[in-house]
Amino acid sequence: PGEAERESLSRNLGECTKGWDPGLFERAERVVQAAQALCGADDALVASTVRRLLPFAGGFRDTLARAGIVSFDGLLVRARDLLRDRLDVREKLQSRYRAILVDEFQDTDPLQVEIILFLAERPGGKARSARDVIPEPGRLFIVGDPKQSIYAFRRADIEAYHDVVERQVGGERGGLACDLTSCFRMHDRLVGAVNAVFARLIVRDGGVQPSYEPLYPRPGKATLPSQRVEVRLAMPAGGRAWKAEEAHAAEAEALARWMRSTLLAGEKIVAKEGERTVRAGDVAILFRAMTAAPAYLEALRRWGIPFVVDGEKNFFRTQEVADFLALLQVLAWPLDALALAGVLRSPLGGMTDAEVAALGSAGGFDLMSEGVEGPPLFATLRALRGEVLRMGAGDAVEHVLENLPVLEAEAASRGEQAASNLRKIASLARAQGAAVGLDFPAWVRSAAERMGALEAEGESPLAEESADAVRVLTIHKAKGLEFPVVIVPAMQTGRGGSPPRVEVRRDWVTGCFGIRVGDLHNVGEAFVREREVLREEAEQKRLFYVAATRARERLVLSGARTARRGGEAFLSFLEEATGVLDGETPGEAQVALDGASPDGASLARVLEEVDPTRPGGEAPLEAKAKWPDADALVRMWEKRRAHAESVGAVKRSTAPSRLHGEEVGSRSGVGAAPRDVASITGTVAHRILARIDFGESARSLARLLDPVLDGALPAHLKGRRGDIRGDVDGVLGRFFRSRVFADIARSRILGREVPCLAPVPEDGVLLPMEGAIDLLLERDGEAVAVDYKSDTVASGKEGERAKKYLGQGKAYVRAAGEALGRPVAFEVVFLRTASRVRLLPPVS
Repeated sequence: PGEAERESLSRNLGECTKGWDPGLFERAERVVQAAQALCGADDALVASTVRRLLPFAGGFRDTLARAGIVSFDGLLVRARDLLRDRLDVREKLQSRYRAILVDEFQDTDPLQVEIILFLAERPGGKARSARDVIPEPGRLFIVGDPKQSIYAFRRADIEAYHDVVERQVGGERGGLACDLTSCFRMHDRLVGAVNAVFARLIVRDGGVQPSYEPLYPRPGKATLPSQRVEVRLAMPAGGRAWKAEEAHAAEAEALARWMRSTLLAGEKIVAKEGERTVRAGDVAILFRAMTAAPAYLEALRRWGIPFVVDGEKNFFRTQEVADFLALLQVLAWPLDALALAGVLRSPLGGMTDAEVAALGSAGGFDLMSEGVEGPPLFATLRALRGEVLRMGAGDAVEHVLENLPVLEAEAASRGEQAASNLRKIASLARAQGAAVGLDFPAWVRSAAERMGALEAEGESPLAEESADAVRVLTIHKAKGLEFPVVIVPAMQTGRGGSPPRVEVRRDWVTGCFGIRVGDLHNVGEAFVREREVLREEAEQKRLFYVAATRARERLVLSGARTARRGGEAFLSFLEEATGVLDGETPGEAQVALDGASPDGASLARVLEEVDPTRPGGEAPLEAKAKWPDADALVRMWEKRRAHAESVGAVKRSTAPSRLHGEEVGSRSGVGAAPRDVASITGTVAHRILARIDFGESARSLARLLDPVLDGALPAHLKGRRGDIRGDVDGVLGRFFRSRVFADIARSRILGREVPCLAPVPEDGVLLPMEGAIDLLLERDGEAVAVDYKSDTVASGKEGERAKKYLGQGKAYVRAAGEALGRPVAFEVVFLRTASRVRLLPPVS
């Protein structure tokens, strides 16, 4: 196009003029947007950029592959390529499976689809493309509901689903399609309303949207007034318009108040045991994304409604985790004023923002100076800091939880989920500290970095999954589940987000590639992006459908009226299908829905004026319980403590070190005895040997020594770093030049640090021994379990010393032998003398 055309296309079409057809306007808008994208495309520059990047990308991928680092997508590509290019491998694998059943087929990505089709091919088939595969009759059985395809972010492709179904059903391939339309979950009142709404929203559109197949309810269910679909809308009082955050706060307040005063105050449902009142555990709140959840969770807390956040990746976003990590940061680095402020304003510190500011202005943020007058908490933190710096990460975090009322303060403020999340921090510290060898300050720094990056991590599940609490989760997490009462909040909120600045995408159906680097893109990107926009909008309607069909007895759709609604908001979809938003008078009204069932269907619309600046609240639901008298409470806890001590005295497992007389889990003090240094030398040597390239041992040692040492060295041994480094370098340098190492290097490595679990006798009982085999190899056709030892032992005395590890060896060969299905020998390798002792011949 010329300059005039470009200038014309650069203009925004604005809002749809009154009287125009909204559908036609939307199509025109998309045509203009596609033309704008095509005008900005530069195929030549993109091709040049790709040519320059490909050598680096290819080399980078090859380097990772040689190191055994392959992404999940990479594994899928390699598996698909293997089946496509190696007919002998395809036939061998096909012979293993008489039939293949694929559930949730609408959620498979195209690579998985290709793998499935190649495995299902009829005998003698040699298709080079998965789309040309003709399956063997009766071998492939796929189950899927295209209306529930909601995992595009995991590369699920609804068009690939349609392509496979249409190619396999009928014709030469002879596939048979069976529609399952009976609904055994929802009450018929809900089924009728769902059919009426989604028959208008889910309409066949090429391959991006399926046709809506109506559901047919199971007749004969009892009917109660509560069994219905209900739309609850919060409205601003006085005709003012709400911004997004105000709308969330107002809606959350209205929703929590209604739940407390009405839903959980005597409303009835029909449960398995018959008619009964609604309990908190009957209710699920399903969010499109958890980013909107904090306002609603705070309202639930304020109104005393128990809840549990179900397994979402918002662990480092929770306030209790931020508070506790601030406390750990203060213990590690007491001059961190920002972390100290976080501790003071947390439930543990109990100070207001004004009090924290006043303390800071008065120079009271000096935690380490005993001469500075500060809160009584300061003296406790100083004493605690001296203790935790001597400990490993896991022990230190446990020690903090045992010596400060953090769990109690957070549980009182934010509920049982908060306490459960703090226990998860202790578990993470123990597991990560042991795996990477981090001391307390190093682990705290690592955790703070993860929180700063908002790294995805699931919240800790409550110990009682059956707790009588409202479940809060995303729609994606709820897929496949059902609940008596489902609430879908924040209906006015759009999908949000923006495309990545750098992206390479391939449309599986057409094979077209789209490449974007900042504002630079090719023509294919304009095409792929346009198809992506259509797919995303279609998927959001299916996401709404999945949310609505999780309810058995009652479905509540909650939202707020705002000046502007987010793109692809559920409330916009609902208005498109029903016109339910018409009306300005607060109160309840019935809205008839046409064409849902022979008897028709309806939903209830409730409009409520809300002032978000005046939040309410009540005591928790469980506060009415009678508190036991003090003496009874003391007796109860004495009984619990005695029981815990008796149970704790029973051994439940053992470790390899116990089998040869070593103490397990012992900690050394600050005064580092020689055994401390020797122990660290062994730890560092083991970790290097677990990662060494046996073909380039010297180069690998030079590359790994310092980073591994830094990760393993505890704070009290920092001053001995040079001695320990020299010891490790000398021990491994001699070992790598030995005949024993040469034998290992020429062997086939079956595994390093192989986890094993084996029953071993101890004190007259069989206990599970958990350990890790340092090296599992195959030499001259024989499987061998190798255990490295860094003991200081005189030359020629290795055989005598090795006998103490016989029990450990028996456990290892038993576990490895059962796993491999073949006899396994056991050898001890003494690193300092570069010698090898065979303790056990191949044992079956």
